[in-house]
Amino acid sequence: MTSPTLNQLPANSGNVSEHFAPSSSICGRRAISSWVLGIGVALSALAGFSAPANAGSAEWEGQELPRLFDGSFRLPSSGRDMRFIAAIPADMSHPAARSAVILVHGLGTFDEQADRWVPYAEQLARNGFVAIYPDVRILKNELGPQDCVEVARALKAHPRLAIDHVAVVGGSAGNLSALSSVQIYTDEFDAYVDLYGGLELRSWGHLDSDALAGMEVPVLSQVGENDHHAVRATLALDRGLGDENPELPRSVRIYEKSGHGFFFRDTLSGQAARRDQIEFLWWALVGGDVPQWY
Repeated sequence: MTSPTLNQLPANSGNVSEHFAPSSSICGRRAISSWVLGIGVALSALAGFSAPANAGSAEWEGQELPRLFDGSFRLPSSGRDMRFIAAIPADMSHPAARSAVILVHGLGTFDEQADRWVPYAEQLARNGFVAIYPDVRILKNELGPQDCVEVARALKAHPRLAIDHVAVVGGSAGNLSALSSVQIYTDEFDAYVDLYGGLELRSWGHLDSDALAGMEVPVLSQVGENDHHAVRATLALDRGLGDENPELPRSVRIYEKSGHGFFFRDTLSGQAARRDQIEFLWWALVGGDVPQWY
């Protein structure tokens, strides 16, 4: 584990696709394939998805597989229909295609946050990962992690996706659900990214000794230098892990001249943060080289 450092925006190693196209309106973007999943069948809308060994343009309902899927599935535990948008890589023979990344938004609604998270899901898919942006119930401490783990289990159980490893990324207030997921259901996940989690974690029990000691997944924390409250919360989590779980791989990345929400901006810091996160996911989920900065 490296000590918290101010990221000096290193040059791209050339291994990460950096194409990132934020949009002011998802409705104005290219067509998204839409459907509703059957009752009690998680992610069943992908039942027609075909992923041959050397898939370059997999087929779905007789047409070329679209990059984005917009749908919903019924949570087995509650019967609630959860909406999601998934980005599937075009080449399912890619080494990262057996790894999925769950993206948990912060304050605001699923639709309000989609213009930030969906372009990043597409960037993950261009780098080979299956990325899913679900409507997780944030700020519901017992329900949010349940939502996350049910998505993880559904992805792993899907016969055509063949997912072996799952990471969860929590943005801002979404970390209450994402961090709870890897603390309560640590065996279900393989990596956790804390993206400027700015809420008071201690009052929600996330910094309890047992919660920290039980975590078994590598951690990447990313925060902007000027996001002072989130910096304090990020460092509190890192100190807690250092005290209670010192062998757990973890790293804190602090990005210069950046505030809350910088990750989704087309700035040097935003580009570097997205690149760092993908490099971390490549190592933690696929088994690539450990990033030099980790």
